[in-house]
Amino acid sequence: DLIVLRVQVDGLDEGKEKSVVVELIDFHDKETGFRAMERTTGWPPAIVCYLMAHGEIEPGATPLEVAVPPDRFLEELSKREFQITETVTVKEAR
Repeated sequence: DLIVLRVQVDGLDEGKEKSVVVELIDFHDKETGFRAMERTTGWPPAIVCYLMAHGEIEPGATPLEVAVPPDRFLEELSKREFQITETVTVKEAR
């Protein structure tokens, strides 16, 4: 049981070509019995509910990618032992 999520963004950052790759890898959790699919579909909305209940997300209708503080979200994911890596590559000017 395995989930792999890979997002790659290529573009210009301050005039330099840059590539950012973020990967999440998750496996079946033998301790809890949760499968990777259950963990990756269940924990993120539970984290958002937790942040809402603790006043860390403003009330109202706001797109998730704008409403949720990314650093806090990633912090909570790491507490649940998700493996997330970020690789940044900057191409030298020609």
